[in-house]
Amino acid sequence: MDYLTKEIVLPVSGLSAVVQESWGDPERALYERMDEIHKALPVYFAALTRRLGDNEKVTQDDILALRRPDYRSLAIEIFRVSSLDDTITLTGECRHCGKPAGYVVDMGGLSFDPLPDGVTGPDPVFEVVLPRTGSTVGFGYITGKQELEEADRPGFDLIMLAYRAVRTIDGRPATEREVTALPRADLRVLIQAITSARCGYDTRVRFKHSCGREVVMDLLTDPSFVMAVLSGLEE
Repeated sequence: MDYLTKEIVLPVSGLSAVVQESWGDPERALYERMDEIHKALPVYFAALTRRLGDNEKVTQDDILALRRPDYRSLAIEIFRVSSLDDTITLTGECRHCGKPAGYVVDMGGLSFDPLPDGVTGPDPVFEVVLPRTGSTVGFGYITGKQELEEADRPGFDLIMLAYRAVRTIDGRPATEREVTALPRADLRVLIQAITSARCGYDTRVRFKHSCGREVVMDLLTDPSFVMAVLSGLEE
């Protein structure tokens, strides 16, 4: 069978990639590992990436080596080429009332930002001067592998995510302890700088839920993003 394909350009590396629509085999392999879905997704994305740069035999390791904006862009484009109408209905629970979101997102309307002005790939480094210590911190985008490692850790550790992005402090390789020991004002500025350097797709969606409360959800963590084939069948 001839599956639909789409050629894209990844925002950080600048690599061209060809992705294809999903079919039964990779979908089944994904559902068989729902208890460790964060580990199954890189294998799934590799199976649906026909070419990454000059590489036509893309593996899980190739996917995990991508910087986070590239990894997320690849994931979004695989979903889009597999979708009939380029939409997704969010089914994750509203954090206020616990009911399903039921919100339809037009994937073609997602915000997509290029690399910030003056920055080039494939692995850009940004700098920020911290207000309390006066230190200059160099940071960049984390990889898919680093994101996977953080997903394996219990709870949510924003400080560790910041450390993963940090490359240097005053020109020296940074240690976890140095980042953790930064005063709160410095940590706040560092995290804001890391956030402002975001590029590629903004996968966060803000909307008013039926309960009347404002909700922010991330497409990539919504059940319907992974369970696209089964979405709605249980209703």
